[in-house]
Amino acid sequence: LHLSIRRQRQMCIRDRVNGVNVYPNPMTDLASVDFNLSTNNNVSIVIVNTVGQLVKTENLGNMSAGIHTYLMDASSLSNGLYFLNITVGNSTITKKVAINK
Repeated sequence: LHLSIRRQRQMCIRDRVNGVNVYPNPMTDLASVDFNLSTNNNVSIVIVNTVGQLVKTENLGNMSAGIHTYLMDASSLSNGLYFLNITVGNSTITKKVAINK
């Protein structure tokens, strides 16, 4: 049952966004976050550190269907691992990113 629910959730987010790519990774100060929305939807990006503390948040608002690039400014962040959470509608995709200045 747990596996079935997880698959349904993954299918739901795939219906809204087709892939998220963060590059370069590891990054120094800037990285591009590319994503392709299947339909118009609200999008937000949240970055947390490895202990779960919120370090950056960006509400991108209602975005149109299509390919988008968000330029992530990490100049104020310290070296280390972070989790980039991109939320589309009510679903979230998490990508691990490294900062190495």
